Amino acid sequence: MVDCMRDAEDQYAGIGSAAVETSARLVYANLKDAIAKGALHPGQRLVEARIAGRLGVSRAPLREAIRLLESEGLLQKVPRKGVIVSILHEKDAAEIYGLRVALESWAAREACHRATEADFEALRELIAEMERSSSASDVDHLAGEDVTFHRKICEIAGNQRLLISWTGIVSQMRLLSRHVLGTLYADLHQVPHRHERLMEALAKREPDLAEVLIRQHIESVASRILDEMRAAGSEIRRRSYGT
Repeated sequence: MVDCMRDAEDQYAGIGSAAVETSARLVYANLKDAIAKGALHPGQRLVEARIAGRLGVSRAPLREAIRLLESEGLLQKVPRKGVIVSILHEKDAAEIYGLRVALESWAAREACHRATEADFEALRELIAEMERSSSASDVDHLAGEDVTFHRKICEIAGNQRLLISWTGIVSQMRLLSRHVLGTLYADLHQVPHRHERLMEALAKREPDLAEVLIRQHIESVASRILDEMRAAGSEIRRRSYGT
């Protein structure tokens, strides 16, 4: 009888932690979406009690979600201030996009050799989605489809460590690019057009061309982001010193 009771208790031993983990993932997704869309802006302090109350969760899943977002570089702890939405500077942007160029250039070359017809069909569907988002001027969806397209190329490359490294910076990439995607192109339809050119290079199995196109694509975004950050810094200094 004692053994039966012990077995019954063991069956339920993990329910509490599993529930907390599920809640943490939901809180994580909610906060990440708020950061990506700018509802929580860089430098904003997170007040745990307010967020927990708004989301209807306890502190435990909230703190686990915060830990996950810290590991992705979206949140950071600041002495005497607490947890804030990360503020990325010029040096951060240069490092993030430099790493992205290295990873995706490698991925594009590998994808030229490994991509299947099913992979090309998936990429074409993503480009079609980009066209629809461009026509609707839906920048948020367009940004998401852009990320999914580039992730797909990294997946096609078949290198798990490459994919893990790329995934580790994707949240910070989105945080940076969100502020410029709407103004990066005079016509949003240029976004799917650029991706279509890249897909054609992959389909023709031309690794040199694919690498050139992906470098140009990423470096143009990085250049615009860095220009915007420098301009913003200059404006802050002008206001501070009255020059």
